[in-house]
Amino acid sequence: MRRLLFLFFLAMPLVAQTEVGIIVGHADAGTTDAGGTTLSFDHGRAYGLTVEENALELAAMSLRYDGTLRSEGASANMGSLRLVPISLTARRRFGKLYAGLGAAYVKASALSSGDLDSLGIGRVDVESKVCWLANAGIVFPLRSFSVVIDGRYFAYRPQSGPPDARVRLNLKPVVISAGIRWKL
Repeated sequence: MRRLLFLFFLAMPLVAQTEVGIIVGHADAGTTDAGGTTLSFDHGRAYGLTVEENALELAAMSLRYDGTLRSEGASANMGSLRLVPISLTARRRFGKLYAGLGAAYVKASALSSGDLDSLGIGRVDVESKVCWLANAGIVFPLRSFSVVIDGRYFAYRPQSGPPDARVRLNLKPVVISAGIRWKL
């Protein structure tokens, strides 16, 4: 909670926002191999809101993945993993192109499904934590708004599972999105 408050106070100068935007896209996440069991998160979807002022961007996104557990030819549905990264990114523009680095607090939901219950696993907590991110994109300015193609990499590798058998998930989400920004 303190980290979230820190990001909020750090972003206070953004009250005089110059550009606001919405983004929609596709999110990929890495696969984790843990002792003969593969944990994968597929069919990622992303949407979010952005505010940019003087090359600083504050963004809040929602990422959703369908989780699958595979072991020895069998598979089980793990339910949906929902991630909410709230990020602050410093950017440098090169004409229509931009690149940046920043930090994100990623809030994660727990995994739960009927398959996990029937296997005796039950609900699986996923760690929420701070990570760094890299961002790049291209802006196509039009009359009163801009169209944006954006890519983001989150170095997010949370721990998951019961305290006696924690596994580090190799998620590292990559989000490719398109969006619209309006100048205020």
